[in-house]
Amino acid sequence: MAAHRLFCDFASLNRKDAGDWVSNCSKLADEAFKDSSNQTRLLGNLLVLEQYMHTLEQGLQENGEEPLPITY
Repeated sequence: MAAHRLFCDFASLNRKDAGDWVSNCSKLADEAFKDSSNQTRLLGNLLVLEQYMHTLEQGLQENGEEPLPITY
């Protein structure tokens, strides 16, 4: 995958692309909301973080694990 987008079908990504997406998540969010007001950027980033946590929880559940309390 040449370029990652913030809103994509994460489940369709292969392992490497999924890892790259997670590593670049904050940069993708910054780029997606760069021309927005502070309130919109804050809300957008919170929504991205919520989706990130959901994805993290799903991935860990597959291995019988849970996110560390500090991540919440």
